[in-house]
Amino acid sequence: MATSGKQILVIEADPVLRDLMKLGLERAGFAVQTSGTAQEAQSLITPSSPDLILIDMTLPGEAELAFISGLKRSENPHPAPVIVISALGYREVIAQAIQAGAGDFFVKPFHIDELIRRVQRWLR
Repeated sequence: MATSGKQILVIEADPVLRDLMKLGLERAGFAVQTSGTAQEAQSLITPSSPDLILIDMTLPGEAELAFISGLKRSENPHPAPVIVISALGYREVIAQAIQAGAGDFFVKPFHIDELIRRVQRWLR
C-alpha cells in the first residue's frame, strides 16, 4: 500500500517512545508530526490534517477522553480516526476510549511493525 502523503499525528508523553514511533512510521512512508501534550497537539490539527491520530491514554495532567470527544465534535465533517495507545489495557479503559470516540486501542508495549500494520489498515 502506498502511504506517501498520509499524515499521522503522534501524541505521546514519553519522548523516547514518541521518537521511536515517528521514526518507524516515517520509514513506512508516513508524514509524522509529534506532540507531548494534547494541548500542544490541538494547534497541529487543521481541517486538512492529520489523516490519523495516535494518542497516549496517560498523558500527564491531561484529559485524553475529553480531547478525543472534542475531535469528534469538531467542525470537521470527517475527523481523523483516533487510535489510543496505552499500557492500561483494562476492559474499562478500552471501553471508555471507544465510547469517547476512539476507533481503536493499542496496548503498550508493542512492536513497531504491529503498529504500522494497524495504521495502514485504518488508512485503507
